[in-house]
Amino acid sequence: MAGADRTTPPRSVKLTYDDFLQFPDDGMRHELIDGEHFVTPSPNPRHQRILGSLYLEIGNHLKAHPIGEVYFAPLDVVLFSFLAVVLMSGCATLGPLAQFVQPPRFRQAENQPAEIRVIAPSIRQPTGSAGIRIWLEVTNPNTFGFTLSTVTATLALEGSRAATGEFPLGLPLRAGQQSVVPLDLSIDFADVPGLAGVVRQVATGGRIEYQLDGTVGVDAGRLGTPTFGPMLLTRGDVRVIR
Repeated sequence: MAGADRTTPPRSVKLTYDDFLQFPDDGMRHELIDGEHFVTPSPNPRHQRILGSLYLEIGNHLKAHPIGEVYFAPLDVVLFSFLAVVLMSGCATLGPLAQFVQPPRFRQAENQPAEIRVIAPSIRQPTGSAGIRIWLEVTNPNTFGFTLSTVTATLALEGSRAATGEFPLGLPLRAGQQSVVPLDLSIDFADVPGLAGVVRQVATGGRIEYQLDGTVGVDAGRLGTPTFGPMLLTRGDVRVIR
C-alpha cells in the first residue's frame, strides 16, 4: 500500500456493501473488511510500477497456463455483504491453487552414497535379505514454504523391481530450503527372483545400479495438498557394506 491506512472509529454495527456504495467518490481507496471501513491514499508511482510488473508476470503465466484470470484496477471484490469489500489495485482469480505448487526436487545427497547391507539367511528368510539406505537431498523450489508429507517409493536394482516403501515424513521446508533424509528399504531375495544377478554382484562386491521412483505428497497450507508422480526421484550406484 502507498500509505498507512486510517479507519473510522469502531462501531457496534458492522457496515455492509450497501453502506460501501454510499462512501464518497473522493479519489481515496475505500475498503470494507469485516464490517469496518478502511481508507487508503491513492498509490504512488513506485507502487504502480511494481503492480504493472506483477500484472505482466501473472498475465503471461496465465496465458501459458489458462487456469484463471487477472484483472487490473479498479475492481470491486465482494466476499459476503459485510465481511469484505475491497477496491483491488490488481487481482487474479485462480482455479486450483495447487497448480501453482512446484514439486520438490530430489537427488542423491553428496558424500552420502546409497548403501546395501546383506543379511545372512535365516529360518524365516532362507534365501537371505538385504537392507538399503538411500540418502535423498530434497529441495523446495517454491517461493513459499510447505511440508513434505509423504513419499511412496519404488526401488529397482539393475532394472528389476526390488522393494517398495511408504514414508510419512512430515518434513517442513522453507522457500528454497534443502534437507537430507534417509530412506530405508528391505529386500527379501525370495520375493524377487529377478535379483539373482544382484545377489552375485553383492557377493563379489560389484557395482550395482539403482533407480528410485516415487509419488510425493506435500502440504502447502491454503494452496492445498497436491500429490506429484509417479516420477523419478534419483538414480545412481549402491555401495556394498560388509
